[in-house]
Amino acid sequence: MKTLSNTTAIMISFMRPEYTMECIKSLRERYPSIKIMVGENEKFNKELKDFCVLYNTRYILMPFDSGVCFARNRLVELVETDYILVGDDDFYYTKDAKVDKMIKFLNSHKDFSLIGGRVFEKNRVLDYQGHINIYEDHFHYVPLEPKDDKKDRSSGLLYQKCDITFNFFVARKQDIKDVKWDEKIKVAYEHSDWFICLKKAGGRKVAFTPDAIVVHKPEHVIFSTEQKQEYGQFRNRREDMHYFFAKHKVEYSLGFRGMKTNFDNIKELKNKYYANNMMSFDGKLYNKGDIIHTSKPIEGMRACY
Repeated sequence: MKTLSNTTAIMISFMRPEYTMECIKSLRERYPSIKIMVGENEKFNKELKDFCVLYNTRYILMPFDSGVCFARNRLVELVETDYILVGDDDFYYTKDAKVDKMIKFLNSHKDFSLIGGRVFEKNRVLDYQGHINIYEDHFHYVPLEPKDDKKDRSSGLLYQKCDITFNFFVARKQDIKDVKWDEKIKVAYEHSDWFICLKKAGGRKVAFTPDAIVVHKPEHVIFSTEQKQEYGQFRNRREDMHYFFAKHKVEYSLGFRGMKTNFDNIKELKNKYYANNMMSFDGKLYNKGDIIHTSKPIEGMRACY
């Protein structure tokens, strides 16, 4: 176990207290002295509040559905430690998270403002790190090449310079406190928007390490179909996507795998979902790949964007 008294972990809890409690528990067991703050974005949850007290975690009630960006800004303002661990409420920290080594990296690399890692989900490690090339009419996400990794002697971590990583990163508070999350965004695209704003702010270097991995949506946490449906109604809103493209005045973006998201077609994608597997919905049978029209998606559907 590692102690991290100079670090505060922040997370936003919304309609998934079971995930939040497991996240807190894993952090406290792995890093006993780390400070933890939870921004409650739903209604007051006494069970979660009592759990936070038991695990020496600060529980802060935010306005209902004020959004990830609003809550994250408030939490950053309250952080009093040198480092901030940014993560989601459905993360689970194991020995592979290596948060202590990420901080050691920042201690020896004063030119970097933050370092991010990867996530483990459904029995595989996912990648979402690279450069964001900004053009007049579009963004182009370019993945990193593993062959370009360097090794840091102080932490032992492999690393590269990049523009964006997963929302699993350790940052030096002094370096990011003036780069706010856009509070007009509730959930979707807050990730890309913040890293793009960080890049445009200049003077902030982002590092990525393939060695730090956090578990996403741990399988031992029970999350009912009803909860998924209710949460999905908030999570899958398209307004954030519309705002993101209009704000940055770009017509489209090219993702890491070359997928093009076109601003002109976004409205046509609203309420359209792919069936990930053969499934029954509203009395109809859909094959994998079929398009389903619904404003209330369920598990087994993937948004068409």
